[in-house]
Amino acid sequence: MLTKLAKLLLVLAFAAGAQFAHAFVDPPVLVPPNPVAGQTVSINIRAGVCDLFTTDPPTITRSSNSIHMVLQSASSPDPTFCNYPTGTYAFVVGVFDAGSYSLQVDRVYIGNDGPVTATLGILSFTVTAPASAPALDLFGIITLALTLLVAAALALRRGGLGVVLLAAALAPIGARAQSAPPQNPSLEVLVSSASAADQIVAYFSASNRGSISPPLQSLAVESPQTAGYLLPIRAKGDFLTYLQNNPTSTRAKLERYLLIRYPQTANLQTAMSALRGDPGVEAAYLPATGARFSSAQLTGFTVTSSSPAAGPVSSGPQYGRDDLNVDAAWQVAGGYALVGDVDSGIYPAHPALMQFASNGQYLGGNFVPASSVNLGFAGIYPYLNTWTDLNVDEGYPLLLPPNTPCNHSNQTQSVPALYAGHGTHVSGLIGANPSSTFGVKGTCLHCGIAMWKVTYPVCSSLDGIVYQGYNRSQVGPAITYLSDIGAQVINLSLGDPTIAAGYCANNPNESWCAALTTAFYRDVTIVASAGNSRTVLQFPANDIRTLDAGGFDQNVALWDLSPPRPNTANCPSPNLTGENLGDECGSNFAVIGGDPPQELMASANQALSTTYPGKNWDLFSCGDGYPGPGWGNGKGLCTGTSMSAPQISGVVGILRSINPLVGTSVPNPNLGQTVGIRTVLARTTFEAQANPASYFTSTFGYGHPDAAAAARMMMGRVAGRQVLNRVTPLFRLYSSAAQDYADTTSPQFATALLISAAAAYQPQGSSTPGYTSFPPAEPGQPALPAPKAAAYVLTTEYKPWPNSPVLLPLYLLDRTRNWPLGCTTGSPGCNSHRDFLLLTTTADIQQAHTDGFNLRTIQGYIYQTCSPEPTCIPSGAQKFYRECNTTIDDCATFLESERTTFEGNGYTGAYPATSSKVLGYAYPGTDSDGDGLIDGLEYVIGTDPFLADSDGNGQSDGLAYPMAGVPVSDPCLGPGAINCPANFIFKNGFEL
Repeated sequence: MLTKLAKLLLVLAFAAGAQFAHAFVDPPVLVPPNPVAGQTVSINIRAGVCDLFTTDPPTITRSSNSIHMVLQSASSPDPTFCNYPTGTYAFVVGVFDAGSYSLQVDRVYIGNDGPVTATLGILSFTVTAPASAPALDLFGIITLALTLLVAAALALRRGGLGVVLLAAALAPIGARAQSAPPQNPSLEVLVSSASAADQIVAYFSASNRGSISPPLQSLAVESPQTAGYLLPIRAKGDFLTYLQNNPTSTRAKLERYLLIRYPQTANLQTAMSALRGDPGVEAAYLPATGARFSSAQLTGFTVTSSSPAAGPVSSGPQYGRDDLNVDAAWQVAGGYALVGDVDSGIYPAHPALMQFASNGQYLGGNFVPASSVNLGFAGIYPYLNTWTDLNVDEGYPLLLPPNTPCNHSNQTQSVPALYAGHGTHVSGLIGANPSSTFGVKGTCLHCGIAMWKVTYPVCSSLDGIVYQGYNRSQVGPAITYLSDIGAQVINLSLGDPTIAAGYCANNPNESWCAALTTAFYRDVTIVASAGNSRTVLQFPANDIRTLDAGGFDQNVALWDLSPPRPNTANCPSPNLTGENLGDECGSNFAVIGGDPPQELMASANQALSTTYPGKNWDLFSCGDGYPGPGWGNGKGLCTGTSMSAPQISGVVGILRSINPLVGTSVPNPNLGQTVGIRTVLARTTFEAQANPASYFTSTFGYGHPDAAAAARMMMGRVAGRQVLNRVTPLFRLYSSAAQDYADTTSPQFATALLISAAAAYQPQGSSTPGYTSFPPAEPGQPALPAPKAAAYVLTTEYKPWPNSPVLLPLYLLDRTRNWPLGCTTGSPGCNSHRDFLLLTTTADIQQAHTDGFNLRTIQGYIYQTCSPEPTCIPSGAQKFYRECNTTIDDCATFLESERTTFEGNGYTGAYPATSSKVLGYAYPGTDSDGDGLIDGLEYVIGTDPFLADSDGNGQSDGLAYPMAGVPVSDPCLGPGAINCPANFIFKNGFEL
């Protein structure tokens, strides 16, 4: 019988998805083969299938010039179940003086009858003397590493929440009080071609690497040990072809980025200089070593009045949410956009976040497992270079043998991280479900939350605790992948205070910058935390392409616990590393002329949200234990601009749902520039409403959003009446390879299907009046196919007129759970092709969930069927069907006018079998008067669908109230306004 360790490691291997035919462990290879004194000596071992080496550091003993290395490993005795990933493992032996040495390499694993020790090889090697001798022997290196680790642990216990990098030798580290065993330092390297990237990865995986030359001369400098792809999820199928056909695109460049690891003694500056001078390398960078999550330590409570509050001030438990006027915004629109969060993970079973109960009951939570991926391990250990999985639990366990520093029990077990909750808290601020009766409400009512986890569990041998490490190199990939899967908003409650404004202008190929570029050209709105050091905005908040979120306190004044800076009386004590985390007690803002200014503000001081039950994010004041009592209740307080950003992201999600066709824009556009999301938010803050002539300040930016005012501005007014709903295209796309129709109201998701799908989709239907192109292509890249749609749906849950039928949400589901990871045909929840479909009822959602479909996000609303037909059907609307072709196992949605065509092509079945084929009513794309507005939108807002200029003021309805833009003016206030239906439908003054 397999031991528990072997079973757990086997599960890990299955998650990695590798499949191989033969088990093997190759003999160890010395690297470099002819070392000189002062060089780090390592061994490489290639293994896989039935054999795996664990993350534990090797045990090394030395007697004179004889060295004995023992490696922890696993071996499956049953070849039927062997599925460990194949790879080359690198282990540091040490640094040696000149002389001759003998190295015995043993492995230990748990067999059927207990521990087994096997000798892998005995290597003899000679170390020659260099020009100058090294300063430290093996003992000295170990002592130095331990000293650095102790200093790091002490420093982190005193410093601000986030991440500290002590010399480039230390592993990424997560929350305060965390330390980790040394990991090899690394460089992010962009090579000139995809084939070169593949060759380099193959070279470092080769068992005979010591006897062949590297593909690039620069890879001989400072003896790099391993190389893997920076983006662990590799493009395939049509997506790969698209990148190969467009090699100069930023997205194609990211595909050929590598993460190259070096010995701890390597001089990374020397290595980076060599790489940058190599004609086969386009760029080489250190990872963002100063990056950390933007929550902060709280040592006391104080409020300031540095800026008078504009608008009401709330003293309730979710004061920040109240001060953004979110409940009033929900009376206009709840929102349903897909919001991505690059974070520490989430508590997937949180009752205010989860979609389904364990019995399959639909709960209405906004966390979307099907859009979430764990990147935390990628590139951290040599054998996990491209390892990802779908478990984004913040408490992700570390597999450890018994009687090791972080596992003191006598039985093999997996040990979860002690500290967790940052991502869970942020997720609740974005979209905690108010219907859960949990007592916490998010900012966007129905916004889906796609969690991309960039932390990993790591054991600290100093205190025997498993902490969360922070994989900085995966932030860029996470932003990239969220853009690939169609996120409409990305929240970054993190940043690097060491990177100044304008960084990406000078370093466009750096991985975070390239990821921001990819998101920008997908028109994804990026919201980033300003930072907590009461100084200039951190990166990427200081990038003009992002919406930066600063923080206010309970008085709606700039959050600052010890004004004025540099006073630190109420701030945390400085840590021992010299990093200025001790000053993390207030919101950053722009203080340097020419830097991007502060933009928007949300609450940062003691924000209430969901937490990881029974865990805190750190030792001080963030998580389930704060404010207490209530340990284990799943809600608590955290402080920092980490909390500000998700609230702004939620408001952006509402606006992106009201009109998905409106772009991100900039907050203060010049003449001729498009007015979009950021413009609307800046122009409708409480401060802007209170003082329209002069409301911007360097500390408070444009102020704090009035979410309701922003929603009303996006919706517009017609005939002096607040519009209650809009109409938007339901883009139709079809993949012949996947034999699948997909429908979405999101241009970002449509773009993802056009570009990023392994089996690419193409637009189907008719052109969309007023919206002629998907998000603009990157300069120099081909334009995307023109948008097409056959049906148009409403964008909010509210009836446009009192006599309208009630509205039903269109829920998007699909049957390949682990896109973009792909799946194996025949595995649970995976068929040979994708199948997207739209459902409207809880019963249908639960049945589809049971059948292996995965719930994503709402895609607008349709009218519920009514009686008697046809007189009750809204003017201009048609029946909207969902029917399925059982031969190819695909469902499609279509209007009554298309029914004959689809049923003639085999789409005649119902799914679920007991459900109605008629979902409700939607609009066709007819534009009778040619004003750029489809008739359905004109019926909904109250203009005349047969008159291009409803009020006769010389401006067409499409210019006054654009299909794909923010309303410019009221199209029914001109001299001929009597022609506007909105002006006479309620002539007696009756209105909602």
